[in-house]
Amino acid sequence: MLQNRTTTARSPDVIATPNSRHASVMGSAELRLAWSLGLLRGLAAVIGVAGDYVPAIPVIAYERGPDLLQPRRPWVVQPRVTIGFELRLR
Repeated sequence: MLQNRTTTARSPDVIATPNSRHASVMGSAELRLAWSLGLLRGLAAVIGVAGDYVPAIPVIAYERGPDLLQPRRPWVVQPRVTIGFELRLR
């Protein structure tokens, strides 16, 4: 996974850092349930729950003078929910 990071200074006393790229591996696991819709052959309603594992997520923080303000690190596992329809051609 390649993450492009950009920052924007939204306050006059904050300086934005240069844009950068971060590379990381990514793994994902998903549990899906599908229900066939009886009237339309091959069409199913689908719901899925998943988690994407990204171990090298960059820290988000602001520097104001010598102080590091509110360092934040996104969750290493990013939750995901999928709801939709699926067409099976077999």
